[in-house]
Amino acid sequence: ADLQVGVDINLESLIESRRLHPNGHFVCGDGECLPFRDSAFDSVISRVALPLMNLNAAVPEISRVTKPGGQVTLNLHNFGFSWRDLLRRVRSGHPRAVIGGVWAIANGLIFHVFGRTLRLPFSNHFYDSFQTYSGMERILRDQGFTGPITDHYVIKAQKPVTE
Repeated sequence: ADLQVGVDINLESLIESRRLHPNGHFVCGDGECLPFRDSAFDSVISRVALPLMNLNAAVPEISRVTKPGGQVTLNLHNFGFSWRDLLRRVRSGHPRAVIGGVWAIANGLIFHVFGRTLRLPFSNHFYDSFQTYSGMERILRDQGFTGPITDHYVIKAQKPVTE
C-alpha cells in the first residue's frame, strides 16, 4: 500500500484525523512551507486548505514536493462559494466575519487579474480568496505543471517527467 501523509497546521485537527484514520501518518505543518524533501510525493491532494492560504507560497511548495510525473488534486472555492459565504457572514452580524468575507471576494478578484493573493491588512495570516480556473491554470503553469488541467473547482494537474 502507498504511504499516505496528512498535513494540517491545526494540532486538534490532526488528532481527530489520527482517530479517524489510525493507519495514516500525520504531520503538523504549514502548507506554505511544507516539511518534506523535494519530489517526495507521487500525488498531492489539498481538500480544504488551499483557498485559505497564500497561493503564491503554497502552489510552489506543492510543486516542489511533487515528483516529476506526479499529479495534484486541489479543491478550490469558486466565486459562488465565496458569495454564499459572504451572505452567511452578513447574516451572522459579526463585523469581523463580514470583513473576512469581503476580503475573500476582493482577494479572489486580485488573484484572477494579477495572479497574486494578498494578506488582509492588520491580520497575521488571512489570505482567504476564491479561485478562477484561469488564475489557477496560470499559477500551475508558472510552477511547471503541463498537460491538461481538468475540472474547474477540483483542479488536477500533472508535472512532466524530466530527463
